[in-house]
Amino acid sequence: MKIISRGKFFLLFIILIHTALPIISETVPASIINAVFNDKLTKDEKASLASGEIVVRNIGNYKKISLNKVTDKAEVIIADFKKLKPSYLAETIQIRPVTTKTSDELKMLKGVLMDVSNYVGIPYYSVRNEKWFDLYSSADVKSQYFSGNKEVVNVDFDMSPFGIINTDVSAESSSTDLFYKSVNKSKVKYSGFTCVDPEELISYIYVFNYGNWQVIYGIGGADAPSIFFLKDRIETSFINRITSFCTYMCNFLE
Repeated sequence: MKIISRGKFFLLFIILIHTALPIISETVPASIINAVFNDKLTKDEKASLASGEIVVRNIGNYKKISLNKVTDKAEVIIADFKKLKPSYLAETIQIRPVTTKTSDELKMLKGVLMDVSNYVGIPYYSVRNEKWFDLYSSADVKSQYFSGNKEVVNVDFDMSPFGIINTDVSAESSSTDLFYKSVNKSKVKYSGFTCVDPEELISYIYVFNYGNWQVIYGIGGADAPSIFFLKDRIETSFINRITSFCTYMCNFLE
């Protein structure tokens, strides 16, 4: 698999986060936003979506998920988090016009997402330490298989401060949508404590066309206990990493 160096990842990240907003030349219609998303979005969040900005929401509860059941895959996402009832949950959302490049961009994004060696070197800023770190310091692929249009990779990710997390990563795509999921298959530990059991750290990236608009929706959550002396650190670690990953990947669709 092709490996993008840490330096290239960091350069791409800096260029992308400093791109001027709004990044689209036309306003997303309110009818589109209100059809795809519910009233959990604030007026300001809807205004940001209308301008083409990436909206990040630290929501903490599955009942605050903003996505409507507009497709079968949207229903899967909502049902999964309703079952999980995560303690920590965050969304990243963006809406863009469908273009002649949309299909090629989806194919490219699937390749980036499934080449898990590329995850090594994604930059993550630690607020607590006031330093940049690698989101993942290593990715050791254990197995890989295809089932129709779906690709699944099992990988050991090394993610500080949690250590090795065995994870199933999967994606399927067409010319109009992409459906990506990652779920931990091993326990996640923090400072010697098991903070997440297997299959309780879940992330999705779902990209789909709705009329003439492309919806980019990322969500990630963890069902971790609220240990009073670790809660703030665990929440910051999970939420910042979820939003860093989803936002970074969304930017490949510019």
